[in-house]
Amino acid sequence: MTDKLKNIILLLICLLATKISFGQRERTANWYFGYNAGLKFLPTVASDTLGQIFTWEGCSSISDSCGNLLFYTDGSTVYNKSHSIMTNGTGLEGDFSSTQSALIIPKPQNDSIYYIFTTGGATGHYCYSEINMNLSGGFGAVISKNNYLCFNYYNQKQTAIMHCNNQDVWVVCGDSTGNNFYSYLINNLGISSTPIVSSIGVRIGGLGYLKFSPDGNYLANTFVNTGSDSLSISQFNNCSGQVTGFLSCPSDTCVYGLSFSPNSSKLYAANTWCTNTLSDLWQYDLSSGVPSTIISTKTLIKHLPDSLFYGALQLGADNRIYVSKYKYGPIGLNYLATINNPDAAGILCNYSDSTISISPRTNVIGLPNFIESYFNTNYSCPNITNIKSQNNFDIVKIHPNPFSTATTISISNNTFRKYEFRLYDNMGVLKRNFTLNNGATELNKKELASGLYFYQVVSDNKLLDNGKLIIE
Repeated sequence: MTDKLKNIILLLICLLATKISFGQRERTANWYFGYNAGLKFLPTVASDTLGQIFTWEGCSSISDSCGNLLFYTDGSTVYNKSHSIMTNGTGLEGDFSSTQSALIIPKPQNDSIYYIFTTGGATGHYCYSEINMNLSGGFGAVISKNNYLCFNYYNQKQTAIMHCNNQDVWVVCGDSTGNNFYSYLINNLGISSTPIVSSIGVRIGGLGYLKFSPDGNYLANTFVNTGSDSLSISQFNNCSGQVTGFLSCPSDTCVYGLSFSPNSSKLYAANTWCTNTLSDLWQYDLSSGVPSTIISTKTLIKHLPDSLFYGALQLGADNRIYVSKYKYGPIGLNYLATINNPDAAGILCNYSDSTISISPRTNVIGLPNFIESYFNTNYSCPNITNIKSQNNFDIVKIHPNPFSTATTISISNNTFRKYEFRLYDNMGVLKRNFTLNNGATELNKKELASGLYFYQVVSDNKLLDNGKLIIE
């Protein structure tokens, strides 16, 4: 077998892999949070009392692709898989009372290197630390600590989503003024120190959650204040890292916890303690894509009695949303509520008030922070705003692939009258856009450079097919 043939076979394997769902829920199989509380999701959800975290709010954990625990952190101390402090794993600049104190990101195309991004520390800087899992006999060690990305940050929000190339990662936070979104790209070369800056006129604020929808199309932000508009929804381009536009949602006051449903069609937002005793859980239906309609779908899911308040909301590997509650103080509780069918509209979401026992441990306000695309089983590449996926793959056949001069695109399903073919380079830049004819259409290399491309097939504002294309 020639080297060229071997390379073609490897490329074709990669092409087939794009048809496999992108969810990596096993990465989220182990949670550690609150006052030594924990959950294991494999094979079924069960309480785990081995955790060493003692925190009010922010934390993050990471497991391998088989669901085995690697490490976890509250943003200040890192614990390894044996629940001991990791080598050099103290003194990170997170904080136990920072909303999203920690966020763990695996380095793309590297099985050994991980980054921990931290917020809310005493210096007020946005930092990252680096871990090498090959050290300390496979238990890992922190090899670089508190590298500053944004000075005088004093913000407690950060969230992450996969880049449209399905390999790299975007980490997004607010800047030190609370008026701009910063998007940092993490790829196989490391972390870009120069963020993509988006100024869209929304006040980000320092407290409360910032969350992506699992499909990467939406970015929701809470603003913990006494005003009535303390929730905003923006659009995100996971190719360019840009945040665009925002919808200000009437949400009463002091919104803190957020979570999208697994199919990204519903957003849940919860009020927390502020200057009153209001604590409600709301649902917004985003499926229309129309701002006025989204606002009109606001549905009260649960109102808590005066003595209780909502904290974090977080998707789990079992497709349920887990909801933390606490008493003012804060005083932790030994159970979590759940939204059992979060993709369903209104009260059909099946909220349950005390589903999961974590006794004898207690939770307070926070739950673990993850790359939200881990919960998306139909992650498409690249992002198309406002296009609804039909999951009707294999609409087209492309042969040959890879190709050096030209290839033929054939329609294998004529359900729709018109098909649009879009070709993007590996940075998400649109390079070709044309209508597919019935039968076969030729794609000529012409001015296209050799390399990896991503294609999408769209009809009637619906994503019908997507995949990779190789030009030699």
